[in-house]
Amino acid sequence: MFYSGELMWKERDEAIHLVADALPVQNWVQLTGKVLGLLSLLIILMVLMIATGIGFQAAHGYFDFEIELYLLALFVEIFLFVVLIWVVCLISQVLV
Repeated sequence: MFYSGELMWKERDEAIHLVADALPVQNWVQLTGKVLGLLSLLIILMVLMIATGIGFQAAHGYFDFEIELYLLALFVEIFLFVVLIWVVCLISQVLV
């Protein structure tokens, strides 16, 4: 919720919303850029979680890493749930 709020209200906080609204682009172009930015942030956070887990296992002497399992667990099971929550947060920010 925090990241979606920061992303959607950044122009208003910096007082450049009048300039951004006067740009000769469609509203969906600006919204698509924000959506892709937040989606890439979620992907980066998932990759960092995988790297942290591997680092934690290596620090404790376990070196039989199962990268396929990490990718499957995080990007298939958890990532879809996080994206659904993110969509609800983004829609609430757009409607507000």
